[in-house]
Amino acid sequence: MVCWLFVGSSIFSAAFALLGGQGVVERWVLSLDMTPTQFLILAQVIIFLLGWPLEWTETSSSSCRSSSRCWPHFNIDPLFFGILVALNLQTAFLSPPVAMAAFYLKGVSPPHVTLNQIFVGMLPFMGIQCSRWCCSTCFRRRVVVARRSVQVAGPPPPCDRARRQRVSRRQHAGQ
Repeated sequence: MVCWLFVGSSIFSAAFALLGGQGVVERWVLSLDMTPTQFLILAQVIIFLLGWPLEWTETSSSSCRSSSRCWPHFNIDPLFFGILVALNLQTAFLSPPVAMAAFYLKGVSPPHVTLNQIFVGMLPFMGIQCSRWCCSTCFRRRVVVARRSVQVAGPPPPCDRARRQRVSRRQHAGQ
C-alpha cells in the first residue's frame, strides 16, 4: 500500500508540473488579495493536506514551486517558509487518515502493538510539532535573526587561515 502511495504521489507531482499547475496556483493566490499572514496560513494548510497522501519530496516540490512565485509579492523569507514546511510535513506524516510514519512503525513493531496504540503515542509529538509551528510563526523575527547570525559565521578570511597554518606548523615543529 505504501509503495502505491509513492507511485501515485510521483505521478501527481509530475502531472502538476507539466500541466502548468504553478501558474494556476500563483494567479489564484494573487487574486485572493491576502495579507502575508493569510498567505502563510493558506500555504501551510495546503501543504498539510498534501502531506497526508503524498511523499515528502513530491509535497515539497509541488507546493514550494507553486508558492515560491508568490514569496516576493508577500515578502516571505524562503528559509523561514522552508522551516515552516519542514515542521508542517512532520506533523502531516503523523496524522491520520494516512499517517505514513505510523505504517512504518507498525511494520517494525512487535505483533501485539496495534495501529491505534501507535496513533495514541504520536499525539503528544504532534502537539509539540503544532506548538513549534505556532511559535515559529508568531516569533518570525527570531527565526530570521537566527538565520542571519548563522550566515555570518563562515570560513575565516584567507589571511587568518594562513596565520593559523603558520602557528600550527610552529606547534608541530616544537613537539
